[in-house]
Amino acid sequence: MELSNDFETTRRFLEQYDRVERPCRAKWRVEVLGKRVRFPSVKVPANEYQHLITVEEEIQRCWFETGWCYTYGLFQATILQASIVVELCIERYLRSKGLWEEYEKEVREESRRTFGSLIAFARDQGPYLTPTILVKCKELNKRRIEAAHMNRRRNLVLTIQNSNLNDIDEIENVSQPSIEKPGEKEAFIASGEPGILFDPRKEEFYKVRAFKKYANESVGLAAEIAEMVFQLG
Repeated sequence: MELSNDFETTRRFLEQYDRVERPCRAKWRVEVLGKRVRFPSVKVPANEYQHLITVEEEIQRCWFETGWCYTYGLFQATILQASIVVELCIERYLRSKGLWEEYEKEVREESRRTFGSLIAFARDQGPYLTPTILVKCKELNKRRIEAAHMNRRRNLVLTIQNSNLNDIDEIENVSQPSIEKPGEKEAFIASGEPGILFDPRKEEFYKVRAFKKYANESVGLAAEIAEMVFQLG
């Protein structure tokens, strides 16, 4: 969206926009508040040569950012952050078992160390993770790949009638009674705001929240995977 270069004009616009979006942000925050990353009592010592801070501190930081990305509607970023959290959880587990160096030798940094390569290593070499964890990691990685490359979403044709067929986004009715024109409906739409569908038959406005469904699922998967990995030790 385009904003004025004038500070006061932009400030007033953002205040108004924040007031409208605040109920959504509160709802989204509540949706992820029940999901947590709980650490086991046994701590993994910091690798002082490679890390200025511990892996656990990085997990906590990335989980914090994941929650706030979701809260502020940055759903595509949420998916990537949730995947990073799980990557770090698996790294923590491999380090605790003395297996991280084996992974570093198996998958050289210059040959694309990715979430997928980490899953493959944990699956094929041990397997070091349970089948349930591996299945959930695969599901999360599928969402991460779509968020990173948009192989499916860039070719979607979103329509109100078929919105239930789209498993990536959330399409929400954002119409409200018009204050100035009783009997009519309106929606607060920022200048140039993307992702707005209008149904002229019912005069309803719909907001397309890109990657909302995938983001919610990814946060849940990350919390489940972290808990199961930590239970392994």
